[in-house]
Amino acid sequence: MLSALKLSPFRLICSAILACICLPSLFACAPLQGYPLDPEDTNATLKNLAPYFNGTVEAQYVAAAGDTSKTPIRDAIVYARIRGYNIEFADFEKSLYSESNGVAVGSDLVGLILGGLTATTGNAATKAALGAASVGVLGANTAINKDLYYQKTIVALLSQMEANRAKAKISIIQGLNLPDSKYNLFQAYGDLDAYKNAGSIPGAISVITQSAETQKQDAVNAMVLQGITLETPAVSARYDILTTYILGLVKKKDATTLGKMANAIGLSVPPGSTYLDIKGILARYLYVTIDSKTSEADKLAALNTLAVVLKPYVTF
Repeated sequence: MLSALKLSPFRLICSAILACICLPSLFACAPLQGYPLDPEDTNATLKNLAPYFNGTVEAQYVAAAGDTSKTPIRDAIVYARIRGYNIEFADFEKSLYSESNGVAVGSDLVGLILGGLTATTGNAATKAALGAASVGVLGANTAINKDLYYQKTIVALLSQMEANRAKAKISIIQGLNLPDSKYNLFQAYGDLDAYKNAGSIPGAISVITQSAETQKQDAVNAMVLQGITLETPAVSARYDILTTYILGLVKKKDATTLGKMANAIGLSVPPGSTYLDIKGILARYLYVTIDSKTSEADKLAALNTLAVVLKPYVTF
C-alpha cells in the first residue's frame, strides 16, 4: 500500500485504467452482454456453409436440368445462406448491445477508481492530476452515452432491424414454395440480398424516419378533418357525416373512391397518389371551403354545394 502511494500520478492513472480492464474478468459477463452463451461453434458452422457461398454448390445447380433436379439444390443454397446471414446478424446484434453497455461500464469504473484515489492518495499535485483525469473520464462517458444509437436508442433500432428482416424473409419463403422454373436461384439471390441488408442500422433508421413522417402527416390531416370549430347543430352534424365517410375510406385504404370524390369537386389528383395523399388533398380543401369561412351561414352554404356534388358517394 505504501509503495502504491509513492507512484507518480501518471502511473496511478495507468494502474487504475488497467485495473478496470481486468475487473470484468472477475464478474460474470452474461449480464453485461445480455445474451446466453451459444454452445454452437458458429465459426465452424460458417466454414461448413462456405460451399453454398463460394459457387461450389451453385455449379451443381447450373449443371442440373429440370425442376426435379434444380429445385432441391436451389432450396439448399437459399436455406444455407439464410443460416449464414442469421449467424452473422446474431453476432452483430450482440456486439451492438454489448458495446452499448461495456463502454459505459468501463468508463464508469475508471472514473470511480480515479475518484477514490483522488480522495485518499498522495499530495496536492497528485490529487489534482487524479481529479482531472477522473473528470475527463466521466465527461467522456457522458458524451458516449449521448452518441449515436447507443444506450436507449439501440433497443428500438434492433427491434426495427428484426422487423425488416422478417418482412424481407417473406418473399424468400413464398418463392421457395414455387418450382425452380417459376423462381430460380438468381431471383432468390436478389431477395437474399434484401434479407441480408435488412439487418442494417441505416435501413432501420430509414424505416423509423419514414414511419414517423407518415404518422406526423396522418395526425395533421386528422386534425384538419376533425378539429374544425362548428357551432350550429346543422353544420356540425352534416360535417361529421362527411368527414366520417372520408375517414372510413381512409381506413379501408380506398384510394379509388377518394380519388373520384376529389375529381368530382374539381380537385386534381397527381398520378400515383396514395390514399393518404388524397386524404391530405381533401383535408386542405375542406379547411379552405368550410373552416376558413367566418360565418356559420357560409359554412352551411359550402356544405350544401358539396352535398350536391358528392351525392353519388355520401348523403349528408
